[in-house]
Amino acid sequence: MAHTQSNEDFAPVQNSSLLCFYDGSRQDQNILVPSTTSQRSGSIPSAFHEAGWAPIAGTQSFKSVTLFDTELTPPQFQVSYRWWEEEALPILWAFNIGDIKRILQFRLYDDDEFPRKVLQHRNTATLTEFVCSLLPAGRADLVDLAHHEKVDEVISLCQPNNIQSPWNWFPSYFNDVHPATIALQINVESVFQFKAVPFEDWVRYAIGYPTMSVVWLLEQHRELYNIVCAHLDRHPEVEYIYVEVEKHLRPCCPLAHCSVLQCLKDRGIANLDEKPDQHVANFLIEPIQALFKSPSRPFAKFLKKLSVLSIRFAREYHEAVEIDWTSPFEAGPPHLDELVELSPATTLARQLTYFDERKFAGFSVQNFEEDDAKLQVLVNNWHLLSISVADCCMALPEIPHYFKDCVKTLFNLRNYYSATAMLHGVQQAQDTPYILDPFSTNDPSIDPCFSLLDSTNNYATYRKFMEETPGLPFLHPHITEYYAQGQKAIAGLFPLSAL
Repeated sequence: MAHTQSNEDFAPVQNSSLLCFYDGSRQDQNILVPSTTSQRSGSIPSAFHEAGWAPIAGTQSFKSVTLFDTELTPPQFQVSYRWWEEEALPILWAFNIGDIKRILQFRLYDDDEFPRKVLQHRNTATLTEFVCSLLPAGRADLVDLAHHEKVDEVISLCQPNNIQSPWNWFPSYFNDVHPATIALQINVESVFQFKAVPFEDWVRYAIGYPTMSVVWLLEQHRELYNIVCAHLDRHPEVEYIYVEVEKHLRPCCPLAHCSVLQCLKDRGIANLDEKPDQHVANFLIEPIQALFKSPSRPFAKFLKKLSVLSIRFAREYHEAVEIDWTSPFEAGPPHLDELVELSPATTLARQLTYFDERKFAGFSVQNFEEDDAKLQVLVNNWHLLSISVADCCMALPEIPHYFKDCVKTLFNLRNYYSATAMLHGVQQAQDTPYILDPFSTNDPSIDPCFSLLDSTNNYATYRKFMEETPGLPFLHPHITEYYAQGQKAIAGLFPLSAL
């Protein structure tokens, strides 16, 4: 049985984080909250609809502001026509439930009744098949639904079900709370609100559709503005504290920072030139809009790419302990288009090897010196490929076997660099590392591939393959050797063998 690695075995080279984020429960915040306002509603009332949404009742607005007025209207997206709406129709009439699911998941249409009207005209047996394919194994209780109920069930099963909560941070009555603590508490609540908006809704919002969850998010941060303004109206002696709070919020969630900064500006105690970007969500909106301006074709491939990006978004913004709010969302990670193309596995393997040979051009012993840029680029690119493979596996359940075939070809091409990156990505996406167990398959030709990531004795199995059939190296064990023994330990690696 191959040794199972931890994530730390392959820790990428990273810069220090830019976010002061507290990874804890909102209920654990050390603040005083009146009992009448601390209870949360479970979800947005069903009476609210995107077409005619009204702000929630809450704290009295003490200032007349235009805070987030720009954001409350979906951004202008200049395209000649909404090509994706035209391409959605044939998919809804086809039989690929995966593509239909992705159309419904991202709601790439203006009229929410559009897919319902199409599906109502589908054959009942087809709808039954769709429902069964979307349900967990053993769930047959919905098969006997009426035709229109099956349509509703298909749509419901394909769309995210989000729970929104009203703003739940309030100032402490104690004046000895440190500004950094206040900023931390505000940021925890702000991030909690941000995480309630899924990637699918940001996509809709970015391409110009009214999106209630984004409106809700912005209204909660207007509520933060009102709360801070009311607090400072009652207690002007603590203004100096919130001047410091604003400074601590600068690297945090931009919505929270914008709300507090605007309050200070309106009171004349902040520099009017100090302002965030015109649109606080540009770090998401612009990359998403770029996707739709230069889409991958065919449309089914584009939908798969969006699904993979939704996994990436969740990992970076919903699951991460620390969030980088300053960098734009990476909507075009390396090789993603090739990975979702699902061209023959041999074609993908040869494409990766072609790119890798050029990355390794001129690579030598000298590149192992500390902080060498070329070595760090190679290590980071290995991680980028591994992460993209993992995201694809989580978004597209049918793809792991395709990657397994690709690894076999990479192994035969002696491209251990991409073979191990792809294997690591597949393993990270699995609940258990079974797919790396050579005894889990009856194909004996796969066994050597899966043993590449056996970390026993510093990846002795891989190093034996590399010694007997040299190729593009899996760098991690060689880096370990270099730091333990110096250049002599890796001298035999060079010159790299031509493939």
